[in-house]
Amino acid sequence: MFCDLAPVYHFTNQYNKIEALYNEVKNLPDLSATQQAIIINNVLLFIYDQSQQYQKGKTAAQKAIQLLKKTQNDRTNYLLSRVYSSLASFEDKLGQLDAAISSIQTAIQYAKNTHNAQGRDLAMLYVDLGNFQLQIQNKKEALKNYHYALMAVVPTLTDSSWQAMPLAQNLPVDSWVMTALHLKGRAIASILPNDTAAQIQALTYYILSLKCAQALKTFGSEDDKITVSEHVYHVYEQAISTCLALFNETKQIKWQQQAFNLMEESRAFILRLALNDLQGKAFSQIPDELMQTEQNLRNLVAEAQQNIIEYPDSIALQDSLLRHQKQYEQMIAALESEYPAYYQIKHNTKTLSIADIQKSLVPKTAYLSYFLGDSALFIFALNKDTVIISQFFYPDNLNETILKFNAHFTNYAQHKTSKKAYQQLAYTLSKWLLQPVVPAIQGANFIIIAPDGVLGLLPFDVLPIIDPQQSTSTQNPEKNTQNNILLGQHAAISYAFSATVQFAQPPSHNTNLLTYGGYAPLYNSALLAADSLTKNLTDLPEARQTVANIAHRWKGDAFVAEQATKDQFLTTVANYRVVQVAGHSIINDSIANNSKLVFTQTQVNANNHFLDLSDMYALHLNADLVILSACNTGLGRVARGEGIMSLARAFSYAGSSSVAMSLWSVPSQATAIIMETFTKLLQDGMPKHLALQKAKQAYLQVAPPEHTHPYYWAGFIVIGNTDPLTVNAGWGNFKWWWVIIGSLLLGFGLVYMAARHKNKSGSSRLT
Repeated sequence: MFCDLAPVYHFTNQYNKIEALYNEVKNLPDLSATQQAIIINNVLLFIYDQSQQYQKGKTAAQKAIQLLKKTQNDRTNYLLSRVYSSLASFEDKLGQLDAAISSIQTAIQYAKNTHNAQGRDLAMLYVDLGNFQLQIQNKKEALKNYHYALMAVVPTLTDSSWQAMPLAQNLPVDSWVMTALHLKGRAIASILPNDTAAQIQALTYYILSLKCAQALKTFGSEDDKITVSEHVYHVYEQAISTCLALFNETKQIKWQQQAFNLMEESRAFILRLALNDLQGKAFSQIPDELMQTEQNLRNLVAEAQQNIIEYPDSIALQDSLLRHQKQYEQMIAALESEYPAYYQIKHNTKTLSIADIQKSLVPKTAYLSYFLGDSALFIFALNKDTVIISQFFYPDNLNETILKFNAHFTNYAQHKTSKKAYQQLAYTLSKWLLQPVVPAIQGANFIIIAPDGVLGLLPFDVLPIIDPQQSTSTQNPEKNTQNNILLGQHAAISYAFSATVQFAQPPSHNTNLLTYGGYAPLYNSALLAADSLTKNLTDLPEARQTVANIAHRWKGDAFVAEQATKDQFLTTVANYRVVQVAGHSIINDSIANNSKLVFTQTQVNANNHFLDLSDMYALHLNADLVILSACNTGLGRVARGEGIMSLARAFSYAGSSSVAMSLWSVPSQATAIIMETFTKLLQDGMPKHLALQKAKQAYLQVAPPEHTHPYYWAGFIVIGNTDPLTVNAGWGNFKWWWVIIGSLLLGFGLVYMAARHKNKSGSSRLT
């Protein structure tokens, strides 16, 4: 009864009922002391910790210890180590550190006395002991215990001296190895903060920890990988900070380069693996039937993940997901074994260096990359000739400032008269994010921005460029912002997940595909009213007209109204090099997989009009560009190291070279005007980021004054490859071909004239 009801009460946060239930069953005649202790350990201690009833937790742990000591055997030794560990945790939270250290030391002794003691259990206990000792500033003892934790999970490490370092090739892929390496490095850095050799040694441990994390991110589900990325982000921060400190101290350029390499390595690792996977499959010429089988298994995993979101307590669905995931992993392992080239490309984790990126940048282009740590903000700014690295303490109110600034767009009706507040926020953000790197962007016509964390929600277009010599006073932000040009006026802007994704991943350019496929649903209010998610959605007739116009101009396909169903999209989307979805989206900031695109709902497909994020990840695209003119397609849960878990990222993950998306709900009429101009300029062969900049400028020329606020135009951004589209769009490229032909004719004419001149005057030479 207890085992049946306790989870129910826990799920509904009825902790008092669990406690009452335990008091009922603890005196049952057939309940042994060990069984009672197990119930306390497995249920009550967890409940008291979750409900922050630490004194009750401590008392319950002491009761469990008394019960377990009545029967001394191997099993109870193991349980005693676990309960003493819980007791130490409660004592720590009660501020009783000496008692906590004593309890964790006892837990270690019981763990050592257990037959076949698990290394991970010992590692966890040694890490806890090290953390407690660090709290009382006993740094050397903490360092020793972090080393013991490492010894517990690295069998080849037998030297108990803390100076001993494990070999990289001998490190198991294990989360506790990752944790112990990081903590040992941090302790060394803390003990000898001014010792260059010690800081280099600490950096070595950080890098080993991060290599272990990279290996962990090649296993498990997407959510598991993201969890690892978020867990180690602070390790990247410490490693980058250490590199920059070493650069400042030694002036050796290698430390600056390594700092950038670490930041680049931290960015979009999971996305890079997914893109490597697509590239490896294409290069290795895996047979179509195997690719189809792999795609079918991906679809089954995506469907099972979505089912669990809807029915999280279903054991059958959880078993189904595990079964499909295992089948998929087995197939991928078989592909990696049978096609070595696929394995090599997929697992290539090499990132681009500063020199690589500078070679990739065209003239008058700048690259800005941001890293938001726990305590520091790093900005790396590059152009062909310049490298600027800025590091300063993370502004306490950065997140709050960004959210307040974005509220002027996401809640425009409430803020449209708050001009002074808007300018104050824009000026403050520019001081933090642009002013330190102005020398790198002053002469740039194009700027590529790789944001991090909440910066992915920010429209950099509308930030003013503040001269480094200008006063940082914010007494008159209205005057300051009026006197400074906006970044989007100064240069065409695009965004990147990372430099490696931006420059090292080739665009698809699959000439066998059709040019354009546009999808513009019909939103029937009568049908949508039945669902709380869709009842407030309005129809978008301008979107259907825009898609029809673009399809006609590009000689493409338009799926509008009743044709724009989810099934139609899934069946046809892989056929096109340019894909546009002009409709509504529903964004879930907490559960990423609950975000979705909304397609046409009909009587026939009444419950099949949502395209969930997991469905998008399962797609296999060859698109050069996906245009998401649905609302809020750049929003989603912020995952450290991976960026915004948005619909746009999902389409990049599925293989699109670039995505045009929106950061908020841009009014449909403005959207239609901007998208029409944007696609016309793309058809003329203009680079994507420049086409979007010109489309916004063209909108401002025709918009009435009351519709010129950035709310109406600044929400659209381009992320990914910005090369011009090489599409077969009828006569759309006609004038660009004439420019090329004219240039060639002019060149031939000049050569001909030079030849005639040479024949008339004879040859000449310099002497």
